[in-house]
Amino acid sequence: VQTLDISHNSLRLLPDSLRRMRMLGVLKSSHNLLSCLCSGLFELKQLLSLDVSHNYISWIPPDVSRLTSLQLLDASDNNILSVPSGLFGMQAMQQFHLENNSL
Repeated sequence: VQTLDISHNSLRLLPDSLRRMRMLGVLKSSHNLLSCLCSGLFELKQLLSLDVSHNYISWIPPDVSRLTSLQLLDASDNNILSVPSGLFGMQAMQQFHLENNSL
């Protein structure tokens, strides 16, 4: 599986089984009830695009910098109060979407 869309499912947590999807390149998990990003997510070294917009996430953990292939992060429309400084130093990153948060 290279693309997984689990949007609009009222998920409170990302499935733990994600960590076994080593070749996952695109994860769409918008419009759920997520309040955090699970640690298993940061094992997805091939992840290029992560959409966790329209959830209830309050912070982005520093471990996000372990996603060394990540090019797009959409965390807009959440409750994010701050982002780790390492987020802005990610070499592959091309687009951040952090609109409509409490930054």
